[in-house]
Amino acid sequence: MAFTKLLISGLQLRAGEEKRLLPGLPVAEYDRLHLHIGGRARTIDGLTARVLFSTSIPGGAILSDRTVWYGESTVDHDFQHTATVGHTGFIMSVPVVAPTLYDVVLKNTSAKELVDIYVTLLAK
Repeated sequence: MAFTKLLISGLQLRAGEEKRLLPGLPVAEYDRLHLHIGGRARTIDGLTARVLFSTSIPGGAILSDRTVWYGESTVDHDFQHTATVGHTGFIMSVPVVAPTLYDVVLKNTSAKELVDIYVTLLAK
């Protein structure tokens, strides 16, 4: 069963500003998450995105923004994307590695304001 959700629409980020979306969505029943991040018909030069998963423990949670996938390699995989110049958006496809999508962190690393940023989530 697929799941689609708009996490944020029309976001504006000043130069250097960071925005945490904190969706806190249960995702254990899905294999992968696809986050479509972009500006409405605009480039998003300098926008970075980071995905954090969590597992609840008594009195808090364990957070993770990376995985090491044993079997094929032991390379550390970060759930973070640094936007390249001239693109209007990107899709981050990450494996579900914990029961909760804890946070999606967006940061404007450019010297100009970014406007009309949208983030949608597809899980399957």
